[in-house]
Amino acid sequence: MLKIFLLSLVGLLLYGCASVQAPEGGPRDTTAPKLVAIFPLSGTTNFKGKNLVMEFNEDVSEDNTKIQFISPLTPLTVTTGTRRLKISPDSGWQPNTTYVMKLLKKIKDDREGNNMKDTTILFSTGAAIDTLKTSFTILDKSGKVSQQKFTALFNKEKKVVFSSTTDSLRPLQIRGLSTGKYNVEIFNDKNENYKYEEDDGLLFFDSVKVDSNLQISVTPLPQKYKPTKLFKQRKGDTVVIEASQWIFPNGKFKNNIIAENEEHTQFWLYPVKNSYFHSFADSLQNCYQDTIDLVKIDTSRTLDLIPIKKTITLEKDGKTLNLKLKWNWAIYRYPDSLFVTQDTVWKQIPFITGNNQIVIPFKELKPGKLKMRFDTVTFYNLQGFKRDSIDISKADMEPKGMVSGSIENAGNKTLVLEILNSKKEVEARSIGKTFNYLLKPGRYTFQIFDDLDKDGFYTGGNKEARRKAEPLYVHPEPVELKLGWDLENIVLKPGF
Repeated sequence: MLKIFLLSLVGLLLYGCASVQAPEGGPRDTTAPKLVAIFPLSGTTNFKGKNLVMEFNEDVSEDNTKIQFISPLTPLTVTTGTRRLKISPDSGWQPNTTYVMKLLKKIKDDREGNNMKDTTILFSTGAAIDTLKTSFTILDKSGKVSQQKFTALFNKEKKVVFSSTTDSLRPLQIRGLSTGKYNVEIFNDKNENYKYEEDDGLLFFDSVKVDSNLQISVTPLPQKYKPTKLFKQRKGDTVVIEASQWIFPNGKFKNNIIAENEEHTQFWLYPVKNSYFHSFADSLQNCYQDTIDLVKIDTSRTLDLIPIKKTITLEKDGKTLNLKLKWNWAIYRYPDSLFVTQDTVWKQIPFITGNNQIVIPFKELKPGKLKMRFDTVTFYNLQGFKRDSIDISKADMEPKGMVSGSIENAGNKTLVLEILNSKKEVEARSIGKTFNYLLKPGRYTFQIFDDLDKDGFYTGGNKEARRKAEPLYVHPEPVELKLGWDLENIVLKPGF
């Protein structure tokens, strides 16, 4: 019994000793790594070394290697080793150049992932540090400070591109500049490759002369630089040409339009027996030249590639409600008779034809589905329509409201006002300092642009041609036009 008791006592003591041990791992690390040494030191000139070396107080790694953190842009190889970080330029350092290294929370410890505080280091491969800097305030189209993240590129020479990116704490700023003229690009670099692409959307580009510290406000605007493509098909002596976007034709093109809408344009050229040289312009007035080579024509496409599209509008004129059916194809044959019904009784009614549309006036119409039946409508692509219907809402039958006002600070500019509905479709367009329109109840947005090329339409920029977009202002607050209301004396201040 005594032996058993002693064994039990020893077991309890061992259990007690195990239960009072401190947990493994210690307290959680909440402090960021600290930079304790760097080569070269910030402010170093005539730097001839091959690498940058940083020493930290704990083991570290680079966080998000995709984001560049040396300006000018330099392909880098980053090597981590315990508490050391080595940064090597793949093609060496540029001579007589000031480099700005912004860590911007790129360094984190290996244990808990705590990011180092922002740190900026300047050094030069020349005899002096270039100290000029340019700061930017990025505005949106309504003139307010933008909350998007933007990247700026300052291009002085083909191989020297200074860069910087906004974050949540600091505005956009480029440092380490010398006196001279720079080409500037500012855009939302979505894939972080420091190169503007069509998917990045808005872009500001211009050239600036830097001879002192600058503070600039810029507004990135819609751009377009994707070239127009033409597709051709031959059928006998006829050549059909389709453009990948809306274009302005010249010569034979202008006289042989078959169909056009906001996305495509299509033409018939007849007869064509020899190779034909022609020119055209896209919707941004970029000019192109092309040759129709009958030997190399693409025969894989169909003649009715552009689908038939129809738009329906209702406009009230006094006591008459006009229903307009408009197609994007030229009408080859209009109907001879048209019947409508809202119950079970079909009635033949008069209608007006022309300009790719049919207008049907109604003296008496009630909300609900309106069915239509006509003998045929034939288009140049030989498709026919015989039946159709439309839902008439109560709002369609109500009188429209007046929307009117003026534009201030117009000066001698050619300002074009566009009123957009909730679907971002243009409901009204005017040129001048005043506007006055009858519109259906709904929410509307006002936008104004300076029509520099005098074509009546907004022209986006073209990066390849170094053409800036036309100044554009979007009123920040949509207006609500309620049933039976008028919106008068609206004052718009574009600010450009």
